[in-house]
Amino acid sequence: MRTRSVLLALVIAACDRGGEPITPLVADGGARPTGASAPEPAAAASHTPTPTPSPRPVQASAPPPKQSPSEALAAAPESPPRAAAPLPIREEARVKLQPERAHTSGNLVEGTVSSVAFLGPQSELLVGGGNDDRVHVAEIASGRERWASPKLGKDVEAVAACGEHFAGLTYEGRLEVYRRAPSGKIEREPGRRGGGSKWLAFTEDCEHLLTPEFLGQLFIYERRSGALAAELPADGYRNFGYAGGRTVYRTRVPLPAQPGPKPPSGGTVDLVPADPPPFEERYFLYDWHAAGSPARGTTTPLPYAYEDDALGWLTQVKPTPWGGLIREYCDRRRCRVILEDRQRIVDFAVAGGVWTLALGSALELSADGAYLAWYRDGLPVEIVELRSGRRVQLPKVRRTMSSTVEFAFDPRDPARLAVTMHPAPNMVTVYRLGDGA
Repeated sequence: MRTRSVLLALVIAACDRGGEPITPLVADGGARPTGASAPEPAAAASHTPTPTPSPRPVQASAPPPKQSPSEALAAAPESPPRAAAPLPIREEARVKLQPERAHTSGNLVEGTVSSVAFLGPQSELLVGGGNDDRVHVAEIASGRERWASPKLGKDVEAVAACGEHFAGLTYEGRLEVYRRAPSGKIEREPGRRGGGSKWLAFTEDCEHLLTPEFLGQLFIYERRSGALAAELPADGYRNFGYAGGRTVYRTRVPLPAQPGPKPPSGGTVDLVPADPPPFEERYFLYDWHAAGSPARGTTTPLPYAYEDDALGWLTQVKPTPWGGLIREYCDRRRCRVILEDRQRIVDFAVAGGVWTLALGSALELSADGAYLAWYRDGLPVEIVELRSGRRVQLPKVRRTMSSTVEFAFDPRDPARLAVTMHPAPNMVTVYRLGDGA
């Protein structure tokens, strides 16, 4: 009777709580709290704990796309970074190497220096050529003219010097060689030579000269006799350089023939040449000092593409004084100059330049590799100290009908640079670079 009364009281209490269920007690060694604060019951008819859901696996991010060597080189920063401080520069001398007015192509125009070189045991003289059809020699310290050649029939576009010898090359390919005698008198050396235009260099022993035919072969002549010693098959390349017995040229080479259509069963496959034959531009390194070949040297193909999707046009490759190579790539935004063996990358903006991007810039290194001078028609000359990244720009010079700016480092004093057409087209300014300026 007592038990029934207790059960009846519980039913009535449940009704008063609005139907809130009653949580039964579980024999687990102690009573659990009841009501809203109680944990959720275990699954019916099971005492196995509910497993914890495992976390979702984290998806690995896709690896960055692999860059080709050209893409990596195109994206690399300048090295060393550009310095905020400018490269110190001081003007040492101004030298007049052409008359103020000159007759060229039947016209009387302003005299213009086209090319310059240092001459003498102390680099105390300058040799220059220009549109008055003569080679001139003048003292740097005083600016006094020491000698001028007879007229050579056409603009003197290139000069070169080695020891007591120097030479001038005309627009029409006439090549004349001169020597300073111990008395100081300048004499013309005999020997008939042909030539090209715009580039001229001596070998280190002063016994041979290198010059290209216009948009054609590169010739090496004996200085004494004028005889042709070697001929390299350059084709349309203009930016030659020579250092340490090495030069680089570019020429077109045929691509391998492609297989033609498959023949009928049982036949043979013929190689069908394309019409016209396909060619590609390739660069070659020529080592003049190597012996044993009919060309008085050895030729090595270079692994550089003329057109590079990432870097642009490979406009020039030159040997460096220490045995490396310097390359210049240009696109519509910049020219990138690369000294791969010294891990140097230098950029120059090309906006406002005149020459087509497929043509190389004027580009020279000092003999010790400390400085790089760069110029494009319509832009200022820029000089970079390759160790520090310091730079300087020279005042912009307008071009004339005859010439654009050229420059030459002093081979005996690498901190000296002679620049044509500064401050006037018929003059050359000699600058001193670096912290000693």
